[in-house]
Amino acid sequence: MRLALVLVLVLGCRRHDEPPPPQAAPPPPKAPERISTTPATAHHHVDPPLSPAEGRLVVEPGAGTVRVRVTPGAGYHINPDYPWKLRLDPTVGVTTARSGAKIDTHEMAIAISYTATAPGVHAIRGQLDLGVCERDRCLPRSMPIAVEVN
Repeated sequence: MRLALVLVLVLGCRRHDEPPPPQAAPPPPKAPERISTTPATAHHHVDPPLSPAEGRLVVEPGAGTVRVRVTPGAGYHINPDYPWKLRLDPTVGVTTARSGAKIDTHEMAIAISYTATAPGVHAIRGQLDLGVCERDRCLPRSMPIAVEVN
């Protein structure tokens, strides 16, 4: 019994000057995902932009309101039931809110009300995602929105 206890103590303990047993190397860190970082739209998804044949985007500033209008090109239309989204980036010196939208097959018109909270010229930026449709299919499109207001 005494011999077994001595063997367990001798075999179970190692000397402090012995190097530790080799361990498997940790796996290399994963490469970060590449993210598209275009100005003012880094957090938005990427769809192809609206081509001139598919339609036209107009952003019209006014006193206290910016109007965003999309008119489809020949052979295209806007489906009022297709999901759309307007995202506005935070703008220092301006508060914004979507104040109305009119969508039919011939035009999408969105009003953005704004209030300047600081003097000077400010840029309202964002992204409009919508579908421009042909006779038998709708094409998702993304368009940057940028307009200066004061």
